[in-house]
Amino acid sequence: MAKIKISEVGIVPRTPNTPNVEGATLPLGIATQFGKAVGSLGKVIEDIALENKAEEDANEASDVIAGVNQKITEAKAKYNRSKKTEDVFNFGNDLDNIEFEASNKNVEAAVKKYIRSKKNSLGLQLGNEIITRSVEASEFKKDNDLNSYIRMQTSNNAVDRIEGFRNYENFWKSADNLKFYGETKLNQKKKEKDQLLLKNIYIKKIDNNDLDLTDPKVIEQIKKDFGPVGAKGILDKARTKTISDVLISDQQQVAEEKKTVETQLNNFAVIINNINNSKIDKDAATPTLDQVYDLYQVGSLNTAQYNAILNFIAKDDFTEDKDMLDLINTQIVAAATVKDFDDLQAALNGDKGILDKVSPENVVEFNTIIEKYRKDTGKFNDYKLYSEKLKVDVKDVKGLFSSGAQSAENKDKSINALQDYNRFINQNYSPQDAYLKVIGSLTEKDLPKPEKLPMPTGITITDMKQVINKNPDTAQDAFESKLTTAYKNGTINIEEYREGIKRLDFVFDVLSVRKQIFGEEKSANGKFKYMGGFGSVPKGEEKKEAESGNVFSETINKIGSGIGMFD
Repeated sequence: MAKIKISEVGIVPRTPNTPNVEGATLPLGIATQFGKAVGSLGKVIEDIALENKAEEDANEASDVIAGVNQKITEAKAKYNRSKKTEDVFNFGNDLDNIEFEASNKNVEAAVKKYIRSKKNSLGLQLGNEIITRSVEASEFKKDNDLNSYIRMQTSNNAVDRIEGFRNYENFWKSADNLKFYGETKLNQKKKEKDQLLLKNIYIKKIDNNDLDLTDPKVIEQIKKDFGPVGAKGILDKARTKTISDVLISDQQQVAEEKKTVETQLNNFAVIINNINNSKIDKDAATPTLDQVYDLYQVGSLNTAQYNAILNFIAKDDFTEDKDMLDLINTQIVAAATVKDFDDLQAALNGDKGILDKVSPENVVEFNTIIEKYRKDTGKFNDYKLYSEKLKVDVKDVKGLFSSGAQSAENKDKSINALQDYNRFINQNYSPQDAYLKVIGSLTEKDLPKPEKLPMPTGITITDMKQVINKNPDTAQDAFESKLTTAYKNGTINIEEYREGIKRLDFVFDVLSVRKQIFGEEKSANGKFKYMGGFGSVPKGEEKKEAESGNVFSETINKIGSGIGMFD
C-alpha cells in the first residue's frame, strides 16, 4: 500500500510590521480649518433655511393681507357719510377686531403690522373727511339761521321782527361764530347778509305798497344801494318774487334739494345694508319699524323709499323686473353729463315705479355707481367700455345677434353679468378687473375669444399664435419689447404705444382667466382650449382672422359712440 508522506512546514510566519503613518498625519492647523469649514457650511445651510422660511412667511402674509384689505374697505365704508369724530375711534376698533388666520406668529405679526399702518393712515384720512363734513353741515345750519333771522325782521308780526333783529345782531357778536369763521370770513359773511337783508326790506315794502317806484328819488336810492345791475333785478322781480324766493336763490334751492337727496339716499342704503346683515347675523343691529317711521316723518326718507323698506322687511323674496334693470343699466351707460346722472339718481331715489320693480339692494348698487362716476369721466369711459363688452360676450347686442327665446336668454345672462360687474365695481375693482372677475363665471360658449380681441398696432393674430405657442410664459414680455422697439424707431406714436400696452394687458388677462377655467384641457386638434384661436389659426388665413379680430372694436363703435379705449 502506498504511503503518503507528510513533511513539516519549513516556512516561519513573519510578524506583521506596524505601518508607518507619520507622513499621513493631518496637521492640527489644517484640521482646525476643516472643522470650521464644515461648521460654516452648516451655518450657510441653516441661513438658507431661515431665509426660505422668511420668504414663505412673507408670501403667506401677502395672501392674508389681500383678504384683510377687503375687510378694511368694508369697515371704512360704514363711516363714509359720518359727521361724528367718535367714528374715527369706532373705525380703529373695527380694524383691531378684524379676524384672520395665520400659520405662525411671524405671519400674524406681519399682518397685524399692516393693519396698524392702515389704521393710522386711513384713520387720519377719515378724521379729515369727518371734520370737513361737520364743518359743511355747520356752515349750512348757520346760513339757514341767518336767513331765518332776516325773514323774521321783515315779518308782519312785531314780536318776530324784534326777535329777528336781536338774534341777527347777536350772531355777529358771538365769540363762537368769530372762532368758527375767523374775522375776515365773518366780516365778509356779514356784508353778504346785510345786503340780503336790505334787499328783503325793499321787497317787503314793495309787497306792502310802502314804496313808490314812480318816485325818481326812490329809484336812485335803490341804485345807490345795489348798483345798476342789482337794482334792475330788484325792480324787475320784486313784485313777482316772494320773500322766501329772494332769500333762497335758485342755486341755494338746488343745493339744498341735493343735500336732502343725498341724506335720503344715505339713510336708505344704511337701512338696507343693516337689514341684509341681520338676515345673516341675527345679533346684528337693525333699525326698528318705529325708527324707520321717525326718519320718514322728519324727511330723512321719502315716501317711495319708506314703502320700499317696509316691503323689504315684510317680504322674504323680491321679484325684480328684468326690463327695468336693463333700462337702468342702459341709462347709466348712456349718461353724458352730470345732469344726466342727477336725473337718473332722482328717479332711483323717488320714483315709486322704479322702487316697486327693483330690489333695494340694486337701487343702492346703482346709486353707488352713479356717485362714483359722476365727475370722473375718464374712469367712467372704461366702465362703459367693459359693460358693453360683457353684453357682446353674452350676445346681448340689440339687432346684431339673436332674437326670440334666445334673445331673452341672452338678456337675462347680460343683466346677471352686469349686476355682478356693478357689485365688483362698488368693491373698488377697476372696470377691467371687474370684467375679468365676471367672465370667470361665464359658460364656455360665452367666454370672450382671444382671437376676437383688438390687437395692438403692428401685431397680427398670426404673430400672437406663433409667439404664444412657442413660449406662452414669455409672450407678453416679447410683445411689449416689440412695441417698445417700434416706438423707439418711430413706427408707432406715443398714443399707439400706450394703447398697445393696454391692449396687450387685456389680451393676456383674458387668456389667464380662460386658463383658470380650462386648465390644461385640449381640443380635438391637440391645442390648449384656453388659447382659443391663438392655438389654431390656419396658415394663409391671417387676413381673415385679423378682420375677425376687429369685430369687438366695430361693435363698440356702433353701440358705444365714443366709449374710447379701444376705438
